[in-house]
Amino acid sequence: MAHVHRVSGIALAIFLPVHFWVLGDALQLDSFLAWSEQPLVKLGEWAIVLALAAAFFYVQLKHPFSHLWRAAAKLDIPQLANPEVRAAAADADELLIDFYARHRLRFALSCLCYLIAWSMGPIEILIYLTLLHQPLTWMTPVLVEALGLLVERVTFLIPGKLVSQEGGKALILSSLGYPAAIGFAIGLLRRIKELTWVLMGLLGLTIHRMITERTTYADAPPRPNLIKMHSAHEGEIS
Repeated sequence: MAHVHRVSGIALAIFLPVHFWVLGDALQLDSFLAWSEQPLVKLGEWAIVLALAAAFFYVQLKHPFSHLWRAAAKLDIPQLANPEVRAAAADADELLIDFYARHRLRFALSCLCYLIAWSMGPIEILIYLTLLHQPLTWMTPVLVEALGLLVERVTFLIPGKLVSQEGGKALILSSLGYPAAIGFAIGLLRRIKELTWVLMGLLGLTIHRMITERTTYADAPPRPNLIKMHSAHEGEIS
């Protein structure tokens, strides 16, 4: 197992520079922007997005976890043949179906919240560039965020977006005529922000658990005293 980790680490170290070099060579932003302004291209983009969303929604209603379990069970791995794993996959499928059937309002609100959070990405890039005293137009933050998401999706196998976030931002901004150091700085600032939110979430979860456990313990009925002290005269026949 240790040899596998060493080989994977070496492969990752070789892959990252080659990946960013190829991506940088492929980014012909001027011609790409001119091509993307065509009406048929915009229509095709919307069609692809809607088709992917509909396909993803359709797959979730067709017991995807059970299908994945059946496919994985064919690999002849004893851990996957466990009936508990099969039951867990079936429970996950039922939870998805029940959620979409009974909680449609929550589903719509969650999509809306995610859309709002996702749309804050360009505003965040705008704030960073402004604080770093860099000239920009309204298109620059949108383009940086969109291409940054593309880089993150391509390198999704890298744990914690290690290097890909900072290197991706440096590559994109240098392609737009900015210093590469600005891209690294923006990637680092975004990572610090993410770590701050994670720590705040863990702190809130810890406090919530402590309060919940304390409340549960306080509301629990008192346990009967199993040790009964007998007097010296108890049990004597008068």
